[in-house]
Amino acid sequence: MGFMNNISKSITKASDEVNRAAISAQLSTQSAFYAQEIAFAKGQWGKEAFDAFVNGDMAKVHQLAQATLAKVKPLEEKKALVDAKKAGGASGDPRPGSSTNMPPPPPKVTVTIPEGAKPGSTFIAQLPSGQQVCLTVPPGAEPGAQVVFDVPPAPAVVIGQPVC
Repeated sequence: MGFMNNISKSITKASDEVNRAAISAQLSTQSAFYAQEIAFAKGQWGKEAFDAFVNGDMAKVHQLAQATLAKVKPLEEKKALVDAKKAGGASGDPRPGSSTNMPPPPPKVTVTIPEGAKPGSTFIAQLPSGQQVCLTVPPGAEPGAQVVFDVPPAPAVVIGQPVC
């Protein structure tokens, strides 16, 4: 049963990582799109403003600047929102529209598989913090092997040793 839980957790973790990468790529694309639109609008202004300036029409230069600013400002605001989401924003979560934080990944600990342990069996390990936890030997692990585990959350109340 522990083996299946470990596989399920691994699949969920991998799926979450792929999802975060896809969202990050989407946000990067949106940011680049807004940057390109901003550059295009400013470039158009430059061409038109140059012609107006050469003709001595400063009122036209000012009018073009105001019209371009009206186009660029909303694009800059949208780009800033996308960039904030990509960076984690106020919520720390890069998913568009997300309002909750993703929990941080669990800390890892390297444990030596004890003598006599077999894949699928459980054993009690002491973490560097002193906390004792029940762990399941993963498939293919043999006694003496160093294996990396997610540190399970500490129980609210500890009485005696954990029961595996």
